[in-house]
Amino acid sequence: MSQSPVISHEEALKLHRAGDLPAARAAYDELAAENPQDADLLGLMGVLAMQEERIADAEALLRRAVEAGGGARIKLRNLNNLVALFKKTGDVEAIKAVLAGGFPDWPEGAVPDSVERSTVLSLCEAALALDQPAAGWRLLMQAIPNHFGDLHATTLAGLLLHAQKRYEAAIMPLEIAAAAAPRSRDIMLALAHSQKEAGQKSAAAETYRRMYHRWRVFSGKALPTQRASVLVLNPFLSTIENARYGMRGFHFRGNYAAEISGALSAEYRFHSLLVDPPDHDLPERLPEAELLMNNVVNAEAMRVPGCTEAVTDIVARIGLPVINAPADVVLTTRQNNAILLSDVPNLKVPQIRRYRLGRGSPETIAADIAANFEFPVILRRPFAQASTKSLLLEDSEKTAVLLHDAAAVAAHVRRSMWPEFYAIQYVDLRRPDSFFRKIRCIFVGQEVIVAQAAMYSEWMVSGWRNRPEGMAFYRANPDVIDECNRIVLNPERELGAEAVRTLEAIRARIPLDLFGIDFDVDRDGRVVFFEATAAMVFYGHHRTIDQDLMHPEAVIHRIDEAFHKLVARKIAEGPKLLQ
Repeated sequence: MSQSPVISHEEALKLHRAGDLPAARAAYDELAAENPQDADLLGLMGVLAMQEERIADAEALLRRAVEAGGGARIKLRNLNNLVALFKKTGDVEAIKAVLAGGFPDWPEGAVPDSVERSTVLSLCEAALALDQPAAGWRLLMQAIPNHFGDLHATTLAGLLLHAQKRYEAAIMPLEIAAAAAPRSRDIMLALAHSQKEAGQKSAAAETYRRMYHRWRVFSGKALPTQRASVLVLNPFLSTIENARYGMRGFHFRGNYAAEISGALSAEYRFHSLLVDPPDHDLPERLPEAELLMNNVVNAEAMRVPGCTEAVTDIVARIGLPVINAPADVVLTTRQNNAILLSDVPNLKVPQIRRYRLGRGSPETIAADIAANFEFPVILRRPFAQASTKSLLLEDSEKTAVLLHDAAAVAAHVRRSMWPEFYAIQYVDLRRPDSFFRKIRCIFVGQEVIVAQAAMYSEWMVSGWRNRPEGMAFYRANPDVIDECNRIVLNPERELGAEAVRTLEAIRARIPLDLFGIDFDVDRDGRVVFFEATAAMVFYGHHRTIDQDLMHPEAVIHRIDEAFHKLVARKIAEGPKLLQ
């Protein structure tokens, strides 16, 4: 018959709290000999092991403690300490595995004490960080249902609701949190995004404006491997698609500059300065950099009175060598590109005209289009870039439409109320297999890189490898992926030497340092031009696409190497007197 332990649980805990870890450890060992499955005791032993840096022992003890249960309150405490251990070791996957099982139900009607509140809030934060907001929200509502008296709990409530896309419900707690912590980037981002998604457009615009004035400058992490610092001039856009990317996502939006700010962050330190032309204002202090990359590259937006002048003035005042000088960007509107490229041999540039709603009725505009174009004809908004969505959105939200007669044109102009738009000649490039194709060529300095080839069953071919509809199409047609990849790996063999020479001629005509074009090659071997702009993605969401649908890695390396050469050359040349 075993003897009762000399020391009690309370006395062992008192030694632990007093910081006498060796004595506490001996006491816990004695207690554990009598109660090897005591979840409370095992958890305390695990915490002590963690304090003594016995990491393997701590993990084993805390895992045993969680498995032993001991009631919801003790299990939650032990779960939280196990999460804290993995945070300490940086093992994110282990935290995900721990949280995957969810949380035990908080005892109904039980009021958590201060330590238990901290445990609950800590676990809710972990659930939020690891994209399990529903589990965090459920625990928070069970344990702290009246959270509005606690700023920490109120903030978490708002962030958890936002992460669950319950945007309207998230607004009130986030507004309370933002008023108390106006310098919290995460709170302000979630609030602005919730307001936008809930249809509160004016409130969202005001929140974004506050963010613009507070966080106009962003700096990536400094690393010893970085070969230079690049200051990117980014346009301020009073909306955001996804708040989870933080301030980098607020500054860098969906084109090549955004891609490389993450992909090449080990090789360059990327800073960002938001500008809102025609405002010429600059902050008092700017990050130190060797090169300026102008990412205010929507040529249509640059045509707004005062915009080009403002961006040119900002570039001149910063005084660094620049990629994509604003004076060059403004030359590359759709209409001007058609003029620049009109006489390139072996290049077909579809006819294009710009229309403004205020300069004629819908019927007058439709009649003019009918007189100058063959149907069908494409109507496209000038400022929009996200073409793929035109096949997915409601008619009022589309960026481009294909219309088959004058009546359809007049009806669309009247219904959409687009203030201005392009009419573009439609070239039927449907293949014998009934699919459509689009190829993207990237120009980095003097390098000409066929980077992406895409196909789809609809006329608007853009970005489908990372959308469910496109992924299903490609997987149903695996030969299509093979063909697309052959094109980028050997464009001269697949498209013809004459087509490649045509791309080189386009490089000579477009004045930008860094841009892309979309095109196809018709049955006669002619390059059919779609558009040219610096506001493109170059990698094609390469690093977020499923493995079987990825673009060839060799092409990504070519783009990166070309960028390294361009940066080195620009820095060596230094700033020009006139940009």
